[in-house]
Amino acid sequence: MRIILILLFLLITSALNAKITWETKAKTQEAGLFSSKLLYSFVGTNTGSEPIIINAVRSSCSCLVASVSETTVEPNASFLVAAEFDPNEVGGLQSQRIFLEIEEQERPEVLKLTADLPELISTSPMRLFWKSSSNPKSQNVKLILSKEVKVELRDVYAMDENFFTSLNRVSENTFLLEVTPRDTEVQRPAAVMVRFMAEGRILKITIPCVIAERNPFEIDFRPEPKGREVSFEQLKAEITEQNAARVQGLPEAQKPTFPRPLNSEK
Repeated sequence: MRIILILLFLLITSALNAKITWETKAKTQEAGLFSSKLLYSFVGTNTGSEPIIINAVRSSCSCLVASVSETTVEPNASFLVAAEFDPNEVGGLQSQRIFLEIEEQERPEVLKLTADLPELISTSPMRLFWKSSSNPKSQNVKLILSKEVKVELRDVYAMDENFFTSLNRVSENTFLLEVTPRDTEVQRPAAVMVRFMAEGRILKITIPCVIAERNPFEIDFRPEPKGREVSFEQLKAEITEQNAARVQGLPEAQKPTFPRPLNSEK
């Protein structure tokens, strides 16, 4: 017991001795269209009583390069994290993260930087899903072009022969894209390409189109149906029945040995 208390004391003391206090851990920067190499800086201070050792600096995207001014930070000393961010050309709100791995610290320090650029084109929804072997019905995607920047829609086409598209103008800046699969038994990666022009540059975005047994873009958190009360004996019977169904038809040598029943005697 004494050893456990000593170890606990050492862990708490270590945590208190090594501490980084940040001026801020998140920064947002407004930028113009096609801005690149946006510069961000974060200042941290070692407010503990022991040196802090930074083992590694990682970023969440290859579009972000980050570095630190010091890898060993003495108590009461400050250090700088500098970052250069090259955002995506299609604009909109874009965020990335910097991870600082600190020696003897279980979790990294996380810094967030955001670039706020004019959004050139938005899609709703951003991706499409069809259940395999279902009726190949058409699905619609609304394309909204920026009103702040002149955007010209050039062409839209399916990047897989199993899909075909049609495009209809709803208003001056809004289009309705119809996407239809030919065969929902064909399961392979596919997408629709949208090409447009802004300020003399040809840009593009893709809309993923997935045919699968389950929707990879959704997580099902449906609760158990209400009103169903299951007793311990009923639950045990259901588990026994499921186990028997799993091994039905297997050769005797391949049948697994299930654990002793829950109510069995030792």
